[in-house]
Amino acid sequence: MASSAYPTLSASQLETVAGLGEERTADVGDVLYRIGDARYPFIAIIEGEVVIHDAAGNELARHGASGFLGELNLLSGQTVFVTAVVTKPLRYIAVDRDVLRPLLFEDGPLSDLLLSSFISRRESLQGVQGLGIEVVGPHSSAATMQMAEFARSNRLPFTWRDPERDPSAAELVAGLDPSSLPLVRLPGGTELEAPTSGQVSRALGIGRELDAREEVDLMPAPPVWAPRSTAHPRGSTPWSSTARLSVGRRAPRGGSRTTSGSLPGSAATS
Repeated sequence: MASSAYPTLSASQLETVAGLGEERTADVGDVLYRIGDARYPFIAIIEGEVVIHDAAGNELARHGASGFLGELNLLSGQTVFVTAVVTKPLRYIAVDRDVLRPLLFEDGPLSDLLLSSFISRRESLQGVQGLGIEVVGPHSSAATMQMAEFARSNRLPFTWRDPERDPSAAELVAGLDPSSLPLVRLPGGTELEAPTSGQVSRALGIGRELDAREEVDLMPAPPVWAPRSTAHPRGSTPWSSTARLSVGRRAPRGGSRTTSGSLPGSAATS
């Protein structure tokens, strides 16, 4: 996809971001972040170009001047699912996640732009074959079904591979006891045998850096940036095991491989 397919920052928004971040440069071929990284900053491009790749090196997106990088994992703390590579000499602004989040509570238009873009990008990543986490286990396994549903409900890009139908998947779990399934392979190479949803969440870093005061819940629906009046009640458990990102807006200060939730044999994209 060309960079023109994506929303860009206005001159005033770029100026706002510049006031909070650090201006940096990068050369062609430099990697800004890669699959499996635990953290990366919000990146606003002043000039130059960056291409987003999946694990196989396929191009998923291209961003140019006034564009910005990131998807929902930038805010949630989840492990990075893609790699960002500089393709034209780059001058950009890097804003730390902890600095960006308060701004999203205070600047409505900017938060609407970024959150809608992050949500759209996550939805696209859910359709990319081989992106995110890989769940290897048979359709007949209740634990495998539960893990696939966990990934799907949490809007995690994932691929489900059934060793009863896929010979290469069968090789991956050869020698494992059925009680050790599913095998869950995470971005960056970590493998977990028969993990709980909580273990996968922790391994992916889900919610590792969110402040409970931000009233962030995971619920089974697309992420929504909601006014405080419609946010979830205080005292609700932050980061429950199912998936929607709903963030209540605060008053201004001073006042391994994965695809798309696809079933074995189906496809998905970024």
